[in-house]
Amino acid sequence: MSDFAENNQQIPRDDSQEIESLQRDLPLTKEIQDTEREIRRIIKLGSNYYSANNYEQALKCYQESFSKAKEIGNRQLEALSLLSLGWVYQRLETESGKFEQMLKCHHQCLAIAEEISDSWLLASVQVSLGRTYHILGDYQKAISYSQQSLAISQQLHAPSLEEGACETLKMAAEALEKQQPTVEYQDVIPSGELVLSQIGLDATSLKLRKISPQLRAQYQAVINWLTKYKPVQDASNLEKIRGYLEACYHLFQLQAWEDAIAVFSTRLNPTVNQELHAKLGTWGYYREQIELYSQLLGKLDPRMEAITQNNLGGAHFSIGRYDLAIEYHQKSLVITRELSNQALEADALRGLGLAYGAKGDFDTGISYHKQHLAIMEELGECAGIALALSSLGDCYNSQGQYQKAIEFCLQSAKIAREVGEQTVEGAALGNLGNAYLYLGEYQKAIEYYQQDLDIARELDNRIAEATTLGNLGNVHLSTGEYNQAIDFCNQHLNIAREIGDRQGELMALGNLGNAYSFLADYQQAIKFSQQSLSIAMEIGDRTRVGWTLALLCMTYLALHDYNQAIELCQQSLAVAKEIGDRSGEGTALIYLSIAYYSLGEYQEAINCSQQSLVIAKEIGNRTTQAAALGSLGVSYYFLGDFTQAIDYQMQSLGIAKQIGERAIQGKVLDNMGLVYHALAEYDKAIECFGQSLTIARVIGDWATEGIVLGNLGKTYYTVNAYSQATECYQQSLIVAQKLGHLQKERALLGGLGAAYDCLGDYDNAIKFYHQSLVVAQKIGDYQKQAVTLRLLGLVHDSIGEYSQAISFFEQCLAIARKINDFEEMGRATGNIGSTYYSSKDYQKAIEYHKQHLNIALETADRVAEAAALSNLANSLSELEHYPEALENLHIALEISREIGEPYNEAVILYNLAELYYEMENLDLALENCEQAFVIANALGISLLQDCQELKAKLRI
Repeated sequence: MSDFAENNQQIPRDDSQEIESLQRDLPLTKEIQDTEREIRRIIKLGSNYYSANNYEQALKCYQESFSKAKEIGNRQLEALSLLSLGWVYQRLETESGKFEQMLKCHHQCLAIAEEISDSWLLASVQVSLGRTYHILGDYQKAISYSQQSLAISQQLHAPSLEEGACETLKMAAEALEKQQPTVEYQDVIPSGELVLSQIGLDATSLKLRKISPQLRAQYQAVINWLTKYKPVQDASNLEKIRGYLEACYHLFQLQAWEDAIAVFSTRLNPTVNQELHAKLGTWGYYREQIELYSQLLGKLDPRMEAITQNNLGGAHFSIGRYDLAIEYHQKSLVITRELSNQALEADALRGLGLAYGAKGDFDTGISYHKQHLAIMEELGECAGIALALSSLGDCYNSQGQYQKAIEFCLQSAKIAREVGEQTVEGAALGNLGNAYLYLGEYQKAIEYYQQDLDIARELDNRIAEATTLGNLGNVHLSTGEYNQAIDFCNQHLNIAREIGDRQGELMALGNLGNAYSFLADYQQAIKFSQQSLSIAMEIGDRTRVGWTLALLCMTYLALHDYNQAIELCQQSLAVAKEIGDRSGEGTALIYLSIAYYSLGEYQEAINCSQQSLVIAKEIGNRTTQAAALGSLGVSYYFLGDFTQAIDYQMQSLGIAKQIGERAIQGKVLDNMGLVYHALAEYDKAIECFGQSLTIARVIGDWATEGIVLGNLGKTYYTVNAYSQATECYQQSLIVAQKLGHLQKERALLGGLGAAYDCLGDYDNAIKFYHQSLVVAQKIGDYQKQAVTLRLLGLVHDSIGEYSQAISFFEQCLAIARKINDFEEMGRATGNIGSTYYSSKDYQKAIEYHKQHLNIALETADRVAEAAALSNLANSLSELEHYPEALENLHIALEISREIGEPYNEAVILYNLAELYYEMENLDLALENCEQAFVIANALGISLLQDCQELKAKLRI
């Protein structure tokens, strides 16, 4: 009903027939219980009553639709009902002129529309609020709501809404000017009168022109927009220059191309010397840029055509449309070379360098940047030289040639500073920050980013400010300071949304998703990454679509949902191949390799890593080479091919050292430590972990420091150095708590409990297990709750507190049954049986060991089957059920030999020896004891002493 122009053009219809039809249809929708359809029919019925001026009936319909929409929780229909109710109240409250009910309904509608992000509802209710506040004389509010409606309606291409918003804006601005003639607006651009004088247009001269009424109306619109449109205070940047953009569009209609260029080339004041169209890019309004430039294609002389093509390339580049960017830059390059215009040729070359670099074709990108640099040096253009050097540095960063990048960026920053080119200086400083970030020198990275940020804020360059805040977030993400990272990402997000920078918004959302993933808040991580993906798809930025899919893949890897991770990786890989993003292709393949080796599909993982390695070598990306080699090392580690694993990790380490990638060095050394641990070469493992720990501490990588300390603690635990293990676990725990990583905190508390248990410090063991249990309950990890409860039971069993032990085991068993964790069910029943055995309740012990055996048979767990049979035999033996006990032990022995479990084999042989001793069959007792002794001696386990004591008894 806000579209008055459209309604006036419609052929009058017979509302009574439509009303009768809807009334017949309503009972049918009620019968089939299609509530949503019923609500829509009621709203439509209300609209017909409204058109027929039957406001009382319309009011009843809209009240009913609102009530029903609220019942089913359909916020869109609820808002639509409120919008319609407001229009009815507007008619009913015209005489009073207060519009209280109308405003109440429309403000409620506005709140819901904002909540559900419904653009049409937002534009409709805002234009209506604008008109109402104009009638009420609140012109500031009228302008504010109309401006918001205008911006949205133009995006929606809704001419009726747009026309209504413009009309209200015009009337409110004129009324406000009469009411407050001394009101001053702090414009960021020169006055409209000055711009009109530059193009030779004013109201007086227009009256003298002999032109058609249509042309006169267009010219008058130009004058009105430039002189009468006044933005409200605190308006967005786009609203501040709305009058100038609208003037350009009217000049385009007049085919006054040169005049339009003069308007959008207006230089901003007082301190910023940027043309209006370029400032649109600084503020992130790329679509407005593209719309302006596209109007000029084919309308100008060759020089201006080249500039326009190049500007279009730059705008498309900014929203990730790299192929289109290359196409426009190439067209510009051809024209500039035909004109022998080196300055414009250099601009086209730089654009091509940036676009190819963004696609991952770094060699081609570098080639174009070098051509750009050569022209700038030939022309003696210092600012251009600085810009070319910074662009080269950016490409070398992407290739992993960080020292070379630093060299070029330092030169760029120095030259830019000398000639006062702050924008270029800021870009060079940002690239220096990137280089030091990749090198793991985080403090230096922060210093350069901070300098870049200061310049961006000084220039009011909101895009650069937002980007740098995002970069600072990345540094804190790399150091494991996730909450600080989230703070910077949120600042990035707020600015991006404020200026309408959709690409910046999607980047900030993606980085937020990444940060929450590291915090193990996976639902938040998925939410932000999905929002990022939606924007990337909406604006057609295929590169960022691939990037966001890769981020989602990482989150699902962390969730151990490997099939979903593979699906996302394959989508990311397909996008990268589609757009020719070789760098993105290499990254997606590495993530695929992680997913495959996590699923135990090691050959697939190796294939993916090798493909990634080939791509990395082709494009000269040393960082990806190191990552691919490291991934190969991990795959061979899981395959048990430790020689290959070490070889690939050493190659990865070598490249990381060559390029100065200290963060990668630290992670590779940590992986090497894990391999040496698996080889039982514990001294080498401790050495690697120590080197990794040193690097992590030097570069301030808290996250890696915590991981390495945990791994070092495990190695000390394995070699029975429990005191050192507790020390490492304690330090790692401090890091986990500082970073807010609850899963790691839980695991480390459990590790401390286990270490103190082995030290015989049962009080501390119980204390830390209880703390671990609290964290597991806090994060809702039922599986870990069950495990920790069982471990608490084992400690109480060790100190003879059998009733407490059984209580903990039973709690573990209850949770395990609830989550269908058969492994924990088996362990818990076995532990209960063993505790009853220790308390000499052998009948109960037999009952639970049989339960354990049944679970093991159901799950085909041969190790558990052998353990249950052995424990069952021990209980049967105590009740002197020797034949049954012997049978169970022999079956357990056969299973242990079959599956290659020498430790269990030795224990079962010893149990057989003891059983034969009880049965007074000393020959068989000695035979089994001798076999147990040989295995125990080879393994170096404590059972050796028990065997010696039993042998001594047998020989007496």
